[in-house]
Amino acid sequence: MKKLSICLIMLLTVCSTQFISAQENAESEINKINDGWQFAISPYLWMSNIKGDLIVVNQNVPVDVSFSDVLSNLKMAGMLHAEAKKNKLTFMIDAFYAKLGVDKERTGFFNNTQKIKLRLKEILFEGGLGYTFAQTGGFSMDALVGLRYFNVNTNLKFNDQVITDTDINFLDPYFGVRLIHELNKWIISGRADIGGFDIGSDHSYKINGLVTYKFTKRFATSLGYQIYQPDYKEDKLEYNLANEGFLLGFTFGF
Repeated sequence: MKKLSICLIMLLTVCSTQFISAQENAESEINKINDGWQFAISPYLWMSNIKGDLIVVNQNVPVDVSFSDVLSNLKMAGMLHAEAKKNKLTFMIDAFYAKLGVDKERTGFFNNTQKIKLRLKEILFEGGLGYTFAQTGGFSMDALVGLRYFNVNTNLKFNDQVITDTDINFLDPYFGVRLIHELNKWIISGRADIGGFDIGSDHSYKINGLVTYKFTKRFATSLGYQIYQPDYKEDKLEYNLANEGFLLGFTFGF
């Protein structure tokens, strides 16, 4: 009986040791996954129209270019969003480039033909850092901070008369927040930030909302809407044009 008890104790000790070792190994693997980097690259299409006002030498020039006009007159474009995440930190970049030329004719007050020519090249490059400060279940909230570079070259002619030929460059700091809610294969997210603070532009803001569906762990597609508008002033020039429209993106994770 004593020998049987000793054997049972030894067996339980061995099993306990193996169980604890397996549990520690599992926890170690989980920690490795949690501590590892996660990367995502998202080429996208921003179906943006351009609305607002250019004020040149106190002359207001309203601009209203629809996405169909942009698409039919687009010369070149490229858009990419990328993120690298580790634990609660996320590093992100976003690059947007578009070059277009718009030619329109309209009938004037005296039935004369008026020609409007717009040549526009726009670059928007953003680098930022996100920190997850709240997380519960499938919901998380990130604080965002970063820098956004904006460059636009605008040449506007009315009946072959140059109304404006401007090149605007500025670098804006920005602060914002991003909300993410995961529901199985669906992800709903929204972001809002403000920037400028008279450092680059007077002020600017960017707002977007996305609905994402994950086909696999490594591939997803997103549909949403985005608005970006800077308010920039310098001598004899005010730029207050908004880019806004639907977003369509594809995400590859690794």
